[in-house]
Amino acid sequence: MGESEEGKGSAFHFTVLCDDSISDDECTESSETSAKPARPLGILLVEDNHINQRLAARLLEKRGHAVTVVENGIEAVRAVRVGKFDLAFMDVQMPEMDVREATREIRRLKNTVPIIALTAHAMEGDRERCLDAGMDGYLSKPILIEDFQRLLHSFSDRLV
Repeated sequence: MGESEEGKGSAFHFTVLCDDSISDDECTESSETSAKPARPLGILLVEDNHINQRLAARLLEKRGHAVTVVENGIEAVRAVRVGKFDLAFMDVQMPEMDVREATREIRRLKNTVPIIALTAHAMEGDRERCLDAGMDGYLSKPILIEDFQRLLHSFSDRLV
């Protein structure tokens, strides 16, 4: 389930289903770890909700990636100016500067980092608006681990 409030960000929840023969500890471990990427990626995570930051950062770090977390679009543009990232996950609803404006600013810098929108907005046309703004992918909240993993691997395979 996802929850979103204008100007405050989004919260999302998910459930991991495991076989009854697997203990809770094994289920958690197997769901959080997957095949390591061919090489670790430098990932920019732009998210204003601290719980979502920790969850997403943990998912990425458990897969061997280095994660830099910032809280809004202004910080995202600043981070891209000074750092090198292989991939960026950006929440659509952020304070200060929204993701579409931040993406346009990043593209004006001639930076080609793939940007994936994370959003509770899953209405018809939302995906297209994100892609039209210069983003490379779209993932709706609540995030399904399988979709997250598939998207992450599709981009990491292109960057190897």
